[in-house]
Amino acid sequence: QTTMKDGKVISAPNNAFNEVLPSFARNCAEYNHLREMVVTHTGLEVGSITELSYKLTSSDEYLPFMDDVIRLKEDSPVKEYIISVKIPIEKELLYQLLNDTIQPEIKEGDNWKEYIWTFHNVEPYYREIASNNKIPELWFTSSTGLEETNQFIAQQGIFDDELPDDLQKLIEQTIKNEKDTLLKAIALQDIVVNEVNLHPIPIEQTALRVRKPSEVWKSNSGTELEKTILLSRILSTAGISNTIVSKIYAEKTSVVELGCSKLYTDLYLAIHLPDKKDITPYLSATYKNEPITGYSSNEAFCSLFDGKESNIAIVLSPNLITAEGELDISPERINGKIHSKFTMSLNPYAAIKKDKSGINAYFDGVEKSVNVSCNKGFSEADFELSASQLIKEQAGYLFVSIPKASKAIDSWHLESNLVSERKTDISLPFQVEEDYYYKFSIPAGMELAMKDTIINIENTAGKLIFKLEKTENGFSYRSNIKLENTEIAKENYSDFKKLMQTWYHPQFNEIVLRPEDD
Repeated sequence: QTTMKDGKVISAPNNAFNEVLPSFARNCAEYNHLREMVVTHTGLEVGSITELSYKLTSSDEYLPFMDDVIRLKEDSPVKEYIISVKIPIEKELLYQLLNDTIQPEIKEGDNWKEYIWTFHNVEPYYREIASNNKIPELWFTSSTGLEETNQFIAQQGIFDDELPDDLQKLIEQTIKNEKDTLLKAIALQDIVVNEVNLHPIPIEQTALRVRKPSEVWKSNSGTELEKTILLSRILSTAGISNTIVSKIYAEKTSVVELGCSKLYTDLYLAIHLPDKKDITPYLSATYKNEPITGYSSNEAFCSLFDGKESNIAIVLSPNLITAEGELDISPERINGKIHSKFTMSLNPYAAIKKDKSGINAYFDGVEKSVNVSCNKGFSEADFELSASQLIKEQAGYLFVSIPKASKAIDSWHLESNLVSERKTDISLPFQVEEDYYYKFSIPAGMELAMKDTIINIENTAGKLIFKLEKTENGFSYRSNIKLENTEIAKENYSDFKKLMQTWYHPQFNEIVLRPEDD
């Protein structure tokens, strides 16, 4: 019902409640029995109060346990937020509360036990880019933990199901001429990503029911978990050792042992390379990802189903891109060579393994690359540039864009989102350092239209160095930025903003040449 501003109460009519097929279940024959309730509210106005009370009851066969993940993600402030969980008295509730220290009140009745969390003055969820909304997040389950959840899924026959003959022939045909294990895995990934449609059904709506890989293949469709299991079975059939893992924020690894349904999302296959035991690529079964071979500092990969230690790895090393070269500027283009190095999660290891020219996409203006090498720690290459797109002529002036890597800081798209102030802390994808040093020669009759410049900034967010100096035949350019922390407090936002505005400023990314004075 709705209580209007003047106190008048309007009850919802019977036709205000309608069951419809959820949008995520469209085109999913296996899930077209699902329904969601659409409620039409009446009498809404500024200052009105809407009350909605509902109860969901599941059958005994739905799940052998109850679990949920509740994020206090509200668009408006909440004065009081109460979460109450009741379970049979003989059971224990496993739970983890993240980003808060509130302890539950525990009550017992004749045959039940109740856990009650009461939150006061909950802040709203702020929709800011690169935001770390550290809102309270409650994970709980009435199961005994990860092992019980794994057993419930595994007992559905997903790991001992025989793959269909046509799929086995396709696997054999796909890898018969390939010797490299990673390239075999990538080729088999293509089959599942491209030929098996994805059903975007939330894991909590599936009741952890998983069809056998043979059924998924024959139906040409599956959920994220079904596609991931199918790819795992395909890789195993091809003799490629793999582990199903869930990618999760490092700060949430304590919840893995609970085995909540939500853990079985954002899934990857960890590929165990026999000849490269120090490298672990991660492949998705739902999209064609660049296999992750490094880690960002705020992520962890947690293994499922194999009974091993759940937390595979959290690596805190910084990611580095360096570039050094000698470049010649003409009115039409930039020509020259650049030696560049990529480390950690910026390392395009898998792209290079598949095709050495794959590294070209990681740098602006590259025509071709030579002397390409890759290993676990880093990849490097000599780039040959012949880039007309980096030169612009206007009224006799030349505007020269500095060649930079395209997969690091610039890929975060923060430039247009440096607002005056922040409500939340900043969470960056990874630690990073970018370092560029170039010597430019310029056309006869032209000169640098900018003054020699040296800038050094060091603050709570990181470090930045910029140097522009005239030389006998042109100028030298150096820019370096280092962001060593992925988490930046909102109180230090002004430092971060200063650093990034300087990094993005046209003065430090575009050099201007003008005709010499007569």
